[in-house]
Amino acid sequence: MINHRKSFGMYTFIAVDACMTPGIKRPHNFFGLITADLAKSLQSFSLKAFDSNQTFWFSHYPTSTIISPGYDLRSLIGKTAHSYFCGHLHNPLNLMPNMYTVQPQGFLELELADWRGGRFFRIVAVDNDLVSFVDAQMHKRDSDDWPLVLITNPKDAGFLLPSKEPTERILKSTHIRILAWSRYLIQRVSVSIDGAFVGNARPAKRHDASI
Repeated sequence: MINHRKSFGMYTFIAVDACMTPGIKRPHNFFGLITADLAKSLQSFSLKAFDSNQTFWFSHYPTSTIISPGYDLRSLIGKTAHSYFCGHLHNPLNLMPNMYTVQPQGFLELELADWRGGRFFRIVAVDNDLVSFVDAQMHKRDSDDWPLVLITNPKDAGFLLPSKEPTERILKSTHIRILAWSRYLIQRVSVSIDGAFVGNARPAKRHDASI
């Protein structure tokens, strides 16, 4: 468990090491395991995370491949987590590029294909406690694939979690905010809404107080 403290709040990261001990090879390592000791630790971490602005859980294994005898892992995650980040299944045959779901317990489970073979990576941003993310593939990024863009405000409505985010802040919002990266010099960031140009973005200052 790691707490990242800022002047405006605290953000918590809880790791779930469900790997079996001793470690075993494929195909026997397809499932993870929550032991009694690990369950006790996770319950303690969850209690400590209640005052955090946002809490993120992460593990190698999706919750669907974790064995937790007599223990409801998803319910525990749902008490505090905005998102649960995981991998493991590696986008088999490229048939599942977007492995995302909202679990009934009220958190996003966001699986990402592997870095080892596929070179997939994820960028996550927290903007006024609203969480956005973008997934990308490193070795297939040609010149036409840049820049890599993550719009943090307004966030993608498909991933809104009113029970875990202050979505009412969107009503008071006055700015469109964008994170952009490129291997080439970014000279201008233009903004269009529904195909209509509305203006050019300006670089934000550090700790910009805009909403």
